[in-house]
Amino acid sequence: QLLHEGSKLTDKNPEEALQDFVTAAERSRHLSYTRGIALADAKMAKWYFGSNTDKTIDYGRQALHYFELLPLPSTEEKAEVHLLLAEAFDEQGRQDSSAYYYYLLGSEIEAGNISNLQLAVDLYTKLAIFWINLDYGSNENDEYFKTLKRFVDKAKTAAVSIKDSADAVTS
Repeated sequence: QLLHEGSKLTDKNPEEALQDFVTAAERSRHLSYTRGIALADAKMAKWYFGSNTDKTIDYGRQALHYFELLPLPSTEEKAEVHLLLAEAFDEQGRQDSSAYYYYLLGSEIEAGNISNLQLAVDLYTKLAIFWINLDYGSNENDEYFKTLKRFVDKAKTAAVSIKDSADAVTS
């Protein structure tokens, strides 16, 4: 409930939202509720994104650790943390770590382990942008453009598959 309430407050009252996430993590630790700890850490990682990438990465890694302790870790919940870590590492200029998480997500989507089509659109769009930023102007050859086109095509395919036509068009 604290995580849900905090999520609703993130835009209106971010400090109160963070306090809800911290309280949820503390209570979950007190109860040894591993899933609650993982979800709270994931929320805190997202909260810090854009203002403190080191904390985003720390909380993101902690969330993944606790997700892995679960008997049946949620691939979808972990996927959101993977995407967040990929973006945080990219923001820090750590392309190797960023690529690891981007491609890990791509593998999960390709294997059918992730069914969130909006996440697929986001991932493939960000992978195309990642490649543009990685090789901007230095390596423009046919293979480079094929790689970009492949990611754009995958993003389009996922977007067209989104059931809500307004969301599909936007994506």
